[in-house]
Amino acid sequence: MPVIGLGTYRSKGDNCRNVVKEAIRCGYRLIDTAAVYKNEEAVGAAVAELIALGEVAREDLFITTKISPRDQGYEKAYSAALESLHLDCLLLHWPGSSGRRVDDPRNMANRHESWRALERLYAEKKVRAIGVSNFNQYHLENLLGEAGATIVPHVNQFEFHPAIYPIQASLTFYLEAKEIQPQAYSSFGEGALLNGSTIIKGVLEIAEARKATVAQVLLKWAMQHGFLVIPKTTSSQRLAENLASGDIELSPEDMIILNSSFTLESAQRFCWDSTFIV
Repeated sequence: MPVIGLGTYRSKGDNCRNVVKEAIRCGYRLIDTAAVYKNEEAVGAAVAELIALGEVAREDLFITTKISPRDQGYEKAYSAALESLHLDCLLLHWPGSSGRRVDDPRNMANRHESWRALERLYAEKKVRAIGVSNFNQYHLENLLGEAGATIVPHVNQFEFHPAIYPIQASLTFYLEAKEIQPQAYSSFGEGALLNGSTIIKGVLEIAEARKATVAQVLLKWAMQHGFLVIPKTTSSQRLAENLASGDIELSPEDMIILNSSFTLESAQRFCWDSTFIV
């Protein structure tokens, strides 16, 4: 899987189609979408157009989408996947099911059934990789334990940046031990970590020393933790800047500064919290 991809959350219609085309032309080869984003058709149209023009080969692209929480369960998950665009990687988007309380035991049963559907799709070679999103260690241990998963998830996609590192550090160690590839979304804390009162202490100095932008530093920090990254943007300049973030190198001292910039007490989560889903 490519290390840097394009996230498409909140991008729709012509806007989505155009940014996907521009990203591929810029050099991106991984595009991340999801059923709940309601833009799979636009992503597929952009890819088909560039293939028809001879600008890219389908086998050079890696398209990821995610099963909606409303499609949890074996038959629903399997059917939803088959109706999706031609894809390479399929993830369970959320450990819970739509319309159920966090303590409803059906959440666990549904995600286990859904995982069996993904295992079948993988065995049938309909996808190149399968994984999960927003799963914590408990969800993964449960899946690999009593659920009897026959395939360890290839990927776990979740919120990851220095502000949430104290919360997520133990999960990253667990994923490394299980050889599950971590993938980061919201690398900029929904934009909050790029400017204003929540900018990380020391990051401006690191960016200046590395001749990089703050965004590039945050992306490279995640990469040096072993993560794939999928930043979203509609700016041509930022598409190129984000892709170039792999070219910079952070020193061990830079990593220590960013790793220790927040404590468990000051850590911030900007997106969804699946902690209490059984």
